[in-house]
Amino acid sequence: MTTIKINDTYRVEIHNYDFVLIKHGKKYDATLGYFPSLKHALSWLKREEVKSLGTLNVDEYINELRKLENWTGDVLNARNH
Repeated sequence: MTTIKINDTYRVEIHNYDFVLIKHGKKYDATLGYFPSLKHALSWLKREEVKSLGTLNVDEYINELRKLENWTGDVLNARNH
């Protein structure tokens, strides 16, 4: 198994068939989901962050989704070089 540390709170564990997103807690770790790729796991995590922004108009929401796509692309491209 390989583990990718995203930050002090989140990590992704790579298993044989999926990528497991895990949130580190004070008492225990919580599995947030199973994903077919690292990009899917990162996208899910960033979409959760967008949800916490409160009320957005459609343009603001689309802009946040574009930032998400740019961020996940940047992260994955940086790891491939």
